Amino acid sequence: MELSEGTGLSKSIFDTTHNLAFEQLGARAPGQHWSSFDVSVPEAERGKASLLVTTIWNKHRLGVDGSITDKTKRAILKDRLGRYWYEVAQPHLADKRLTWRAHWKKMQIAFSRSTPIIGILKDYQTGRCASGHLFDCAGRRF
Repeated sequence: MELSEGTGLSKSIFDTTHNLAFEQLGARAPGQHWSSFDVSVPEAERGKASLLVTTIWNKHRLGVDGSITDKTKRAILKDRLGRYWYEVAQPHLADKRLTWRAHWKKMQIAFSRSTPIIGILKDYQTGRCASGHLFDCAGRRF
């Protein structure tokens, strides 16, 4: 069985395309975006969203300046109590990628409106999602 590089997870768990995985969970197809509500962003801002589906990458790939650097840093970690957590970093001022900025905005909308957030595991190499690996992303930690 081939494993996804350094994660201990079989590549075969990444069984669903990005858009289809989001749609199966009740969100709109995100296209190139990392997260998507079940309604448009303006509707979510007005409190009409019932969920946000977001990508939980199996590896972190971003350096401080937004460049692809350390591909071996695990993205999902456990705290001392055994709870899983995933860091969502605020975009750096120098980073011009709209996908990161749009993702950050959607996360802020969801948190401000107490919209439930479902994370789906996604492989950074294949771009495919693991429909059997979902995370309840309730609340934020600082």
